[in-house]
Amino acid sequence: MKITFDGWDFMISAKNYLKEKFNIDMDWDEHEIYPEIKFPNSPKLDCYKKTTEWNQDKGDYDVLAEYEVEGLFVKRKKVGSKNCEYVRFDYDNLIDTVTIHPDDEIDINIY
Repeated sequence: MKITFDGWDFMISAKNYLKEKFNIDMDWDEHEIYPEIKFPNSPKLDCYKKTTEWNQDKGDYDVLAEYEVEGLFVKRKKVGSKNCEYVRFDYDNLIDTVTIHPDDEIDINIY
């Protein structure tokens, strides 16, 4: 089941949770809550190290090829040009935190 609600509802729920669970009682009209969700700061590249195929007889994967993985590359070209270049992705540009604002929509999946 997928439930979608907006960030304002999420903020109100968080305020109520903090008040009831941790007995934090303050003037919520003067304070805003902006929850942050942290992500790992590097992509998982393990899936690019091997090409595999399922072997029904063995009940396991056969490794068809193994690769050395250096990192991510970005394909870019100048506007109006046909030539492109590949530039190593700068890991400092990874998004590692997302903040939930009152005007955001939030999806919650219930399994």
